[in-house]
Amino acid sequence: MRCIVCDQSNWENVDQFRIKKEGMSLCKTCGFVSYPNKYKKKEDVIEFYRKQYRAAPTVENLYQGQRKLNYHQEFLAEPIIEKWKKENKKDPVIFEVGAAYGLVLAWFKNMKDANGLFFPDADLNGTELTLTFRSNAWHEFGINLKEDFDDTKKYDLIMSYKVAEHMLDIDLELIRYRKALKPDGKLYISVPTWFNRLHNFGVGGFAIEYYYAPEHVNVWSKQHFEAVLKKTGFKIIKENNAYYDNTYLCEVDTERKDSDVSIQIPLPSAAQVKEWLIRIKAADELCQKKMCAEALEQWPNFPIARRALYEYHRKEWHSKGIDEIMKEIIKPWLAIDSDSYEAYILGADLLMRYDKYQEALNYLKMALVRRPKCETALGAISNCYRSLAKKSNDAEDKIRYLKESRDIMKFIRGKPR
Repeated sequence: MRCIVCDQSNWENVDQFRIKKEGMSLCKTCGFVSYPNKYKKKEDVIEFYRKQYRAAPTVENLYQGQRKLNYHQEFLAEPIIEKWKKENKKDPVIFEVGAAYGLVLAWFKNMKDANGLFFPDADLNGTELTLTFRSNAWHEFGINLKEDFDDTKKYDLIMSYKVAEHMLDIDLELIRYRKALKPDGKLYISVPTWFNRLHNFGVGGFAIEYYYAPEHVNVWSKQHFEAVLKKTGFKIIKENNAYYDNTYLCEVDTERKDSDVSIQIPLPSAAQVKEWLIRIKAADELCQKKMCAEALEQWPNFPIARRALYEYHRKEWHSKGIDEIMKEIIKPWLAIDSDSYEAYILGADLLMRYDKYQEALNYLKMALVRRPKCETALGAISNCYRSLAKKSNDAEDKIRYLKESRDIMKFIRGKPR
């Protein structure tokens, strides 16, 4: 298999940095990590996702889908949704690659205010390989998902949310998407990125086998993915690195030609990526031995080790006091990863343990910027207001805090699942 970043076939097996041998390999030319021998052809991947990757949608899928809708709403509001409304565009042509059970396309279909639907004549299209998910999209939303991208149309918006890591030859697919966009069309694309924050993508904790799950054919670094976007003729016009790793809104780079295959984004070397693989494996092993400080020396941006550094030694930290805890635990974490939702949540949690509710509220509001409408942060904010009401000696303040707490819990209870 060729490397989709540099087009070479110069691989080195790096299974030693996993637990199970799966054929994880490093491109010795550009440092990209993939599984070149696991899926020989596109049909192998398609068959896997049709039936083996996941079962029928569950309540957990509904919860995850709603969480992602919150991200879509925040990210697309100004550049897409509000723009289309101002243009009175009633019939945008939209395609979602890997549309799951149709929730996002249905969201566009049903978007409205008191004056009616925003996009009543929207032309909604999408792909999905998992058979049960496609069936759900049809029976619940009336959306007929296909197996392959329809490049016979021209689109206002093409969406690919957490799909590009699963696809062989994604560079060739991106070229198809680019050619199918209208002159002012946009590509909305999001991918998990490796070699930054050590976490399980979308779920809590960290497990190295999950981190390098082989269904993620493409193990992106931020630099490698942005190089592929550039290589395939896209220009990034907006990005967010907090919601769910790396999310981009792109438009066609009209100055780039298909014949121009050069990559002008500096990439980490193969030696550098191999060093990262070594350090990640070492950090994971040290963390499992509860040697959290040593794990953080290997990989500082390791959320579970940051939290454990406090939790395993609470008595010692308590003797230092909350100011020192924040200085030694939270501030260094935010210094290396200012987009870390986990850092803000832990900081708020620690401050609440020491009855510093106003300070905790500041951290929780920053957490909500990074995870819009997240129930965990909202619930903690409600608890802060309730605690402030109990502490206050002013009747008006008590009432105000309790109303704030009540309204937040009503909002959480009323959120669609």
